[in-house]
Amino acid sequence: MKLHIVLPFLLAPIAGVLIGVQIFEGTENVAGAGGSTKNSSVQAQPASRQESHASQASAGPNAEQATTGFAFADLMSIMRKGGTGVSAPALRASFEATLQQQPGENKTRAMQSAFNGWVLEAPAEALAHMDSIPAEERQTIVANALAALAQKRPETFASYSKAIGQETGTVIAATLGAMSESNPTEALGWIAQYPHLNEKGELTAVVLPGLIRSNVALAAQTVASMTDRAPVSLIQQVAVSYAQHDPAQAYQWVNQVIQERSDASPAQLLNHVSSSLAASNPAEAAKYLNRTDDPAIRQSLMSEIAIRHGQESLTTAWNWLSQYNSDPQYAEAAQNLLYRWSYTKPEEVARILPTLTNQELQAAAGTRLSIFWQQRDQASYQAWLASLPPGSLKQAATLTQ
Repeated sequence: MKLHIVLPFLLAPIAGVLIGVQIFEGTENVAGAGGSTKNSSVQAQPASRQESHASQASAGPNAEQATTGFAFADLMSIMRKGGTGVSAPALRASFEATLQQQPGENKTRAMQSAFNGWVLEAPAEALAHMDSIPAEERQTIVANALAALAQKRPETFASYSKAIGQETGTVIAATLGAMSESNPTEALGWIAQYPHLNEKGELTAVVLPGLIRSNVALAAQTVASMTDRAPVSLIQQVAVSYAQHDPAQAYQWVNQVIQERSDASPAQLLNHVSSSLAASNPAEAAKYLNRTDDPAIRQSLMSEIAIRHGQESLTTAWNWLSQYNSDPQYAEAAQNLLYRWSYTKPEEVARILPTLTNQELQAAAGTRLSIFWQQRDQASYQAWLASLPPGSLKQAATLTQ
């Protein structure tokens, strides 16, 4: 099964995958076949109390509440000790006992717990019996168990993960996603062992969010090394985060990526860095604009900062941008700002257009405004058009009719 076929599973919250690693840490996340996740707190109890509860539950209508096999506290001990203390036959017996429970959340939780312990103690034996897990829960339970195995016994994970056959891609991705939350560098190292599952950056995409949070420079290096294989979405993720840490390095990195790719849009990628910088630190964005000489970066920053000011009001944005009206990059930045607001705030754009001294910019912006305004409010557009004196602006607006 190709990895892209099972992407809906990978898009489930990472917390759902972390069951295998954190299931005994106080909160359990059990993801069902439909992708929903339910949380419930599991309080450790002495074995005698567990057995008492099991005895009581077996006699009433809530029999599924019972913990079968050895005490649940024993399973907690197993996981805390890295999978030691209980024999594989006992773990298997506990797992098989959970299969006899009535369907429900408690059964899923107990089955996940028992299977995790069994995989840690006897991976080959446990995975050979995974078909006994109900089909609708098999993928999630196996993935979570292997996530626990990868975390606690990574030296055995690679070999035993191959035993899951057609679902390998799904489980590897889910496991690395869980691992990247606590150890993204280790997860990144695992990717090299599965090149056939990462032809289009599928595994890198799973690990990247955790890697960005812990080591954005390594994340940037990883994506850059993929050259044309890296989806633009991965480049965008790194660019946005990198800009908040080190704007100069972020622009340098994006320029490197642009030079090494044949399909990337330079303006698009630069705009992602500028947009992130303007959103997270407007003052720093303005300082960087005033000290950089790179025309592409200047145009990008000028546009994005103006757009950010435009969220307050178009007048505020226009007044800020006007301080750069002698800059070679001004016209394009002004055009971008006016284009952006031509549909949502046509009246405000209409008030600005007559003040423009650059006739080429005025004509282009007037044409775009006319197209959008007619679609939104034909009557208001016609009233504005009738109010214009003869000239290039009225001519540009009339051509769109």
